[in-house]
Amino acid sequence: MRGRSGGHIDYVRAAVHARDGQDPGHLFVAYDLREATPAAGDLLCTSRGDSSFTSIADVRAGNSPSNALHCDLVVKTDAKRNRLYAIG
Repeated sequence: MRGRSGGHIDYVRAAVHARDGQDPGHLFVAYDLREATPAAGDLLCTSRGDSSFTSIADVRAGNSPSNALHCDLVVKTDAKRNRLYAIG
């Protein structure tokens, strides 16, 4: 995806494409939450509303009745307390 979009699904799909080697120049690369610990500067995305995406595999397959997603920007992590702080 190049340019701007109001749909967070567009950013998530682009990050999945980057992970799959289809857009190696993309700034964000998708990981399932169990694969990597978020750090400051990362986007943390989740389904909302009628969306049922739970993994990168679901995004690849288009496996959801809705494309509604929301992403927040991680601004700080606290490993000792097992917390992260995000805005979005």
